Amino acid sequence: MIAYLRLVRFPNVFTSLADIAAGFLIMRAACGASVWEAVVPLALASACLYLSGMALNDLADREEDAKFRPNRPIPSGAVSLKGAVLCGVGLMALGVVAAMAAGTTSLFLALFLAVSILLYDFAAKHVELAGPLALGFCRFFNLQLGMSYDLNFAPWLALPSQWRVVYGPAAAVGIYAAGMTAFSAQEETGKRIRAIVLGWCFVGGALALAGYCMPSPWGWAPLGALAAVLAWRTAALAKAGTPVAARNLVKTGVLGICVLDAGQILGHYGTAAWPYALGVALLILPALVLGKWLAQKEA
Repeated sequence: MIAYLRLVRFPNVFTSLADIAAGFLIMRAACGASVWEAVVPLALASACLYLSGMALNDLADREEDAKFRPNRPIPSGAVSLKGAVLCGVGLMALGVVAAMAAGTTSLFLALFLAVSILLYDFAAKHVELAGPLALGFCRFFNLQLGMSYDLNFAPWLALPSQWRVVYGPAAAVGIYAAGMTAFSAQEETGKRIRAIVLGWCFVGGALALAGYCMPSPWGWAPLGALAAVLAWRTAALAKAGTPVAARNLVKTGVLGICVLDAGQILGHYGTAAWPYALGVALLILPALVLGKWLAQKEA
């Protein structure tokens, strides 16, 4: 079981749940109503699809991992090739079925998310610009999945006046995730100025877009804190130049999605949502604890 938890990068699933919470609460702030029961199938769908993507990622990289990362579950023999296939495909199917329970719109978004995952894992990952964009779409559809419970969501997709609600927050998370993918190009080689610049172009654009779409200024505090921490990690990478420093930047940035989502909740909901925002930000804690227990080095 521990080998399979490492295969699916289980600690990072909390960042996926943070997206669902953000999408759900942003729509609740915009519409003034919510169906809390919808959170369960949406969260299950998101978690299963995220975990399936991680399993399929290692499946796609198995030959490369055998040469450069032999300690990973598949090349080490801890997880068989058949087991990885069943894990990835089974979780993806379960995620789509769970989304179906939340409604037709949720089902379509889950299908879009599944296609984006497959595109990233098996086609776009190693292409400099296509890889970050494909992963960005994964996060984009994941946050929209959290919004899809509301009956207003689908009609609002065609209304230009509502883009800051139904497109802005999802695009911000997607662009931010693209930045993390750009940063990850340094995890094996160490510092690469091109990757740092490209990553920060995405991250800076994401934070600016998130702030622009927020009706309340309270969300800027988490966004500013996130930017400061990432700048500190980037400075450490620039100084050390090592793969370890690059992995630290990526791991911090991936967990930072919880902070980005918390900031967007505050920015769209206002100070009344501070317990929700704090809860979403604190999803970092179980991710850190489980990551240490599993000795997970990859983001």
